[in-house]
Amino acid sequence: MGVKGAITLAGILALPVTLKDGTPFPARDLTILLAMGVILTSLVLASTVLPPRLRGRRLPPEPSPDAEEDAARAAARDDAVTAIEAQQHRLVEEQEDASIAVEAGARAMDRHEGVEAPNSERRKDLSRNQQHANTEKRLRLAGIEAERQALYRSRRSQVIDDLPLRRLVREIDLIEARLVI
Repeated sequence: MGVKGAITLAGILALPVTLKDGTPFPARDLTILLAMGVILTSLVLASTVLPPRLRGRRLPPEPSPDAEEDAARAAARDDAVTAIEAQQHRLVEEQEDASIAVEAGARAMDRHEGVEAPNSERRKDLSRNQQHANTEKRLRLAGIEAERQALYRSRRSQVIDDLPLRRLVREIDLIEARLVI
């Protein structure tokens, strides 16, 4: 119907008054009368009948504006954990001391900054510390790359829009930059 019938009324009033030969447009007045009747009837019904019928009705909750971003984060996190675990299994097979890969994997999955390892895990041997740090870095980078790829897949499948994608990729890029430095 348009904005309270304005589009309908404008369309009807756009009918010519006369034809090219000067004769009146056939049934123009009847068309205008019918359009006005439909417009007035719909306005009266919308303002008198609908409010009592809709009283007490609840609308479904609006989806959270961050729902798509949350879904993309969850998918990216799951892919990162899977990639870290896969890389961890490869590293366990490569290294002589499998505990390094296991401990580094646990730390790589922890996204909270400032979490210190328990005192019993402190390393006395510097080469072991360096090996542990390198292993953890490799695992974190594998997780970051998996997260990034999951976000790009979410965008390609139209789960998220460009703006949340850019924001999430920027967060990942910053985490990666801190790791690489």
